[in-house]
Amino acid sequence: MMIAFSIIALRLMYLQVYCNDYFLVKSQKNFTRYETIDSPRGSIRDVHGNLLATNRPVTIVYWQGTGNRHLSEQQHMLLHAIEEITGVLLTAGARFDAVLLGERKKKKIALLTDIDFTTLSKLSESFPNHENLIIDTHFKRFYPYGTYASHVVGYLGNIRVAANGQLGLEKIFDTDLCGKKGFFTQCGQFYRTMHITY
Repeated sequence: MMIAFSIIALRLMYLQVYCNDYFLVKSQKNFTRYETIDSPRGSIRDVHGNLLATNRPVTIVYWQGTGNRHLSEQQHMLLHAIEEITGVLLTAGARFDAVLLGERKKKKIALLTDIDFTTLSKLSESFPNHENLIIDTHFKRFYPYGTYASHVVGYLGNIRVAANGQLGLEKIFDTDLCGKKGFFTQCGQFYRTMHITY
């Protein structure tokens, strides 16, 4: 009996003392989180397959303030690097003042709006996980032919708030064009995404 209790006591001590860090990390990553994902609105085509209404990605680059009173040397270098990639002045003028204010107050400030894919690729490659940069992409309804036949095609309300059809085909087929919501599942350190679109 004494040998059995000794073995159990030693095993418990091994698990609680020696393996403490390992099991602590495991317990912190032991969770499941679900988030809903809105599907992109469906496209409208004519009988020949030409797009009459579709979605266009709009990418905005934000500066996320970290609460420092002044920009560090690394942050100045980051702004210079973004200037070289985009050709937009960020180290002087109104944008720089906005960055300083956002940095002090831990606010998110828009640096660049509606950047193209080449610029997005360069920024993502150069600064993949920078604490001061947030890259947000959302979709904007795009009508390739502009206002031609707008009385038939129709239009939407605010696509980021309530993307409902207000007139024409956009309103008649609103339920079909909205599609179904998907969901995002995060289990511990593993990610799985299911995105259902119409």
